[in-house]
Amino acid sequence: MKLLAIPTRDGMVDDHFGHCAYYTVVTLDKQMK
Repeated sequence: MKLLAIPTRDGMVDDHFGHCAYYTVVTLDKQMK
């Protein structure tokens, strides 16, 4: 299993981890679902 943290601002991907409003966390299993 993998966890992915995506920097997010206003519902869109933010290009800077330090300035993002929050993070969207996604969990991927072995089949990458």
